[in-house]
Order: sequence, then C-alpha cells, then structure tokens
Amino acid sequence: MAWDGDVVGTLGCAPGDLDHIEKVLALVRPAERLFMRRYWSIERYGRDYATRQFRVPLDAAAAHTLIDTSRPIVDADGKVAVIAGAWQADANGAPHPVQAAS
Repeated sequence: MAWDGDVVGTLGCAPGDLDHIEKVLALVRPAERLFMRRYWSIERYGRDYATRQFRVPLDAAAAHTLIDTSRPIVDADGKVAVIAGAWQADANGAPHPVQAAS
C-alpha cells in the first residue's frame, strides 16, 4: 500500500505500519470493522460506491471521523488492478487529507 499526506497525525501510525488491508482494518472501530471490510472488498467492483464515513479511535476518549472516497481502478481486461482513494479527517476543525492506494 502507498500512503500520502499526514498519516501519522491522522491515523496515529507511520505509513510503513499500514502495508496490508488487515492492518488498516485494525485501526477502524470494532463496531464498524466488518462493514468496512465488506466496503473495501474487491467483490464490490461494479457496485455503487457511495462515500462512506468511519471512525478511527485516537485514545479511549477521542476518535477521528474519516470520509472515504476510495474506488477500484480496473486494468484493460476489466479486472481490479488497484483500489485508490482519499480519506479526509476532521481534527480540531481542520481537515487533514490522507490518500492511499493498494
């Protein structure tokens, strides 16, 4: 996975620590994890990709709400080659964009 933006400030860990979808899912609130796993699955290709919000806990009392705009990108054969997108977090009233591609 490739990351850009304020990953440490937004997600609380370095981009190199998020090299697999399971590690990214581990950051998502447990109550939302299964839904986001399904949302990010390759099997969704071709379905409606509405923007989705989810939360990443920062500590026991606070969490970032992230807005996910990821979409699959297909190759010449119509197969999913990569899922790319951007997340935006509102931290203290200031938006922090984070981009990822896998």
